Amino acid sequence: MDLFYQWCQGNLDIIFLIYGLAFVIMGVAIWVQPKKESGFKLANILWLLVAYAFIHAPADFFSMWAAIKEETTHIPGEILTSLSYLFLFEFGRRLLGLTKKILSRWILPIIVVGVIISSILSGDFWITANILVGYFVRFPAGVMVGLGFVLYYKSQKKILKPLKVKKYFYWAGISFLAWSFFCGIVRAKGTFFPSNWLNTNSFCLVVGVPVQIFRTICAVIATWAIVGMLRIFIWEKTRMIQEALT
Repeated sequence: MDLFYQWCQGNLDIIFLIYGLAFVIMGVAIWVQPKKESGFKLANILWLLVAYAFIHAPADFFSMWAAIKEETTHIPGEILTSLSYLFLFEFGRRLLGLTKKILSRWILPIIVVGVIISSILSGDFWITANILVGYFVRFPAGVMVGLGFVLYYKSQKKILKPLKVKKYFYWAGISFLAWSFFCGIVRAKGTFFPSNWLNTNSFCLVVGVPVQIFRTICAVIATWAIVGMLRIFIWEKTRMIQEALT
């Protein structure tokens, strides 16, 4: 474990590279998939997940550069990461809304205003914003996406079951739920609870592995699952062509 810990600490740049590439693959896979005129309502909101992936990827490459330069913070990367979370939150809200009408469209603007005001008043804007964005944007976003994928499959089970994509929807749900903890709750160390108790430093000390490892694993599994579930659009397109020819 000590050797693995030392390897992780000395190769964070590689971890961030893999993390960023996972988002690139996820975004490209969704983007190039033909979804026009799809009957699946999921197709209408996937652009938000593409935006999340394409904005988050450069942030990870910034983090990779910071790791190489041994910098503790990188403001451009943090800004891009926070911006990407907004798209993930909205994707989660809409995905969950396909089966459960729970949250208003105004919830995200209210959260953003609250985070900005709280961060300004804290006296340490960037650290506080980093933590609060994780708690109130990234964490609920991951939970909504995770539950949303599972509930969407259940709502479309009659159509999707013959396509054998259940495992992809469920693994996407599981990975996003786990991701919500590793990326939303385990944040930078702050002066308030629970960030002063549970943070990237304390997690690494207790577990013996940087939290970035778990984030990367979640990202890779999520990307694999999403690429797998995209086969529903290939099936749909094939069926449309066959019907047009008959």
